[in-house]
Amino acid sequence: MIVEYKRNEYAGFWNRLVAFWIDLTVVSLIVFPFALLIGLFFPNAILVEVPFELFTTTTTVSRDIENNESIEKDELLGLLINYYKTKVEIDEETGNCSTTRDLIDPVSKSAIKKTTSTDIEFHVIFIYWILLEASVWQASLGKKIMGLQVITEDGERPDIFQCAARNLLKVLSGIILFFGFLMAGWTDKKQTLHDKMSYCQMWCMASSSGVLFLIGNLFNSIDEFNAGYNIS
Repeated sequence: MIVEYKRNEYAGFWNRLVAFWIDLTVVSLIVFPFALLIGLFFPNAILVEVPFELFTTTTTVSRDIENNESIEKDELLGLLINYYKTKVEIDEETGNCSTTRDLIDPVSKSAIKKTTSTDIEFHVIFIYWILLEASVWQASLGKKIMGLQVITEDGERPDIFQCAARNLLKVLSGIILFFGFLMAGWTDKKQTLHDKMSYCQMWCMASSSGVLFLIGNLFNSIDEFNAGYNIS
């Protein structure tokens, strides 16, 4: 059965953006404690990162003034320690400064690579999106809070393969300067590029309630106003 919706019943760009930040916060809170434990027991296996360097103390261990280089030590919660080589380079023509900061081995001072907690979050959030959008919720936690639901173009529940395609195609939407995401602002059914390519769409559930859902409705109204203004 094909279900028809009015344009203002579909989820626009701003609703999706707020839902994304909620999802990112949820996944970060889930991954962080596990990454911290791995970092404590296997410090060479993972680099635990915290947004905005919260709970992180940075001290300068040594400085080479002649080469504009310094060795810095980061301490996360007083538990995890990492060393970095920081180099300041000055463009002689423009006078602009640029700073590079590389993770190093504290003994050899050579650059090293580690899997970061951000890398883990990137993979986990895709699994999280796929499984929850294919569930009876048809929505991630962020979408659920914002009153959004993923449906097929016929208004039905998408299967896990459609959800996998939809979310993996977000990479394509992002690669082209996020144009694929911005499409939700002007397409008829507020579909993004990854929605269209996976034959999905997202709508606002009328039965949802709460402050964030009301905010979502406000964003939808702004989307409608902008669409009407652009058309006129």
